[in-house]
Amino acid sequence: MNESETIDYLSILQSHIGVYTQHQGRRCQLIEILQQQPPILVFRCETDDKPHIQSNQHGNASRRVPETYNISLLNDTATDLHPVAKTCLPDSIHQPLRDALLKA
Repeated sequence: MNESETIDYLSILQSHIGVYTQHQGRRCQLIEILQQQPPILVFRCETDDKPHIQSNQHGNASRRVPETYNISLLNDTATDLHPVAKTCLPDSIHQPLRDALLKA
């Protein structure tokens, strides 16, 4: 895969930041794309409970933050898009995005 193809699918993904989807019964928002191979989608999830307590580098509780999930763009067998990714991206880009990632 050349650099222009990489930019293509990353820009497509970045244009979907802010989209909501369901994950483990919670409403989650796509907040970031980590540029790895394959890319990692970062979701912030809404919850009725209090936000999670985040610890510092020493393991001490420091503040409350929303829960986040990191999900690989590809499924566990790296043969297709992750099911959660499919729910937050339009059907029209599933196949081209899958093809570009599998060529990498």
